[in-house]
Amino acid sequence: MLFRSVQARLAIAEADAIVFVVDAISGLTAGDQEAAALLRTAKSPVLLAVNKADNAKRELDAAEFWQLGWAATHPIAANHGRGVADRVAR
Repeated sequence: MLFRSVQARLAIAEADAIVFVVDAISGLTAGDQEAAALLRTAKSPVLLAVNKADNAKRELDAAEFWQLGWAATHPIAANHGRGVADRVAR
């Protein structure tokens, strides 16, 4: 799988911070678990973002990702701007 590739390991080793984005609709997958295992070896901080949490029910569904072992999960809806930093007015 991609997460076992040399390129992925190199990117993890060189990153200052890592945003691990998973999908609230799909739920926890084997690929998520594999990626999490690799990301646990990272020396940089890892932020777990649960995307597509665009309503209260999906925010609750995001709790499933706590089992990956990070201290916090961050439910977001990138498409709607929910749970992400305020947009900068231009």
